[in-house]
Amino acid sequence: MLAERHRPATLDELSRLPCSAVLKAFNADSFPSVIFTGQEGAGKRTLLTAFIRHLFKKEIHYLSYTSEVEVSPSKTVEVEILESDECIETRMMGYGASDKKILQKIAKDISATKSIKGLLSSKNGHRTKVLIIPDGENLTQGAQMALRRIMEQGAHNFRIVILTSSVSNFIDAFKSRFLICRVPSMANPQMEECLSDALRAEGQKLAPGTLKEIVRTSRGNLRRAFALAELSVLADAPVTAVEWETIVEKLSTTIIYSPSIKEVVNARATLYSLLERPIPGSVILSALTEAILKQEERIKVAAEIANYAAQFDTRLRGGVKEIFHLEAFVARAMSIYINNK
Repeated sequence: MLAERHRPATLDELSRLPCSAVLKAFNADSFPSVIFTGQEGAGKRTLLTAFIRHLFKKEIHYLSYTSEVEVSPSKTVEVEILESDECIETRMMGYGASDKKILQKIAKDISATKSIKGLLSSKNGHRTKVLIIPDGENLTQGAQMALRRIMEQGAHNFRIVILTSSVSNFIDAFKSRFLICRVPSMANPQMEECLSDALRAEGQKLAPGTLKEIVRTSRGNLRRAFALAELSVLADAPVTAVEWETIVEKLSTTIIYSPSIKEVVNARATLYSLLERPIPGSVILSALTEAILKQEERIKVAAEIANYAAQFDTRLRGGVKEIFHLEAFVARAMSIYINNK
């Protein structure tokens, strides 16, 4: 992919980020737990990869496997894990309140284990391992409190790095254990220049108007901008929206102008198709809410939609069946429009 081929590889290449200078001061034997926060596509993953490469002086290669974790006497969940000698990564999306037990198991295994390779390679007798959580916005308060206690008990043996779109859901006692690095999005002119340079290096070109429209619709998401630019080159025509967003726009129009029980049933099939792509339920809910609000001029109705979107977002993040909460939001939104005709 275009974005991968032109991704910055070192902290020096990320000098536009103020925190890169701070991160360069750390080494593998002495570095804090870190939270990288910023909007989607701002460069959190790129900064993390460069930081890990800076710490361990090499490219990290992961092994993927599935582990079974007992979260209650009657329930076991399968957890997808990426692991290397230096890092272990797992996502919390979809586990709900079970994330506490999952992270306790992983973190305790790390803090209680010292590999032979680590003992031989580390000067002070142990090698710090990094636990990476790429979707920190999904961490429950129970998981945060559990991680905080484990960090205090096994801090000498591992660190935690969290990527999140916001730190507002983190409790103060948890945040205080981290160095928080904000990753700001590129300004539109910078993003246009970045895309132009990448396309020029590939021997490709897009019209200035197309580039400006791609950057405008990407709203600071550089990953999305790269994807749309690549699609535009392949299609030899401007592409400023991806298919699933068009589907969400149509669903929002149906909610506003054709609310009915029949359309609720049809919406379920649409939502299933989006989840199967797979697109996270929280992303679908956010996009659908935004699409509705863009078409709504009545303040009272918009406030009701936003209020219920917040309620169902909370339930969605705490539950395990995303389709239930998405369908319930659609039904609630349709009832609002039926009552406010």
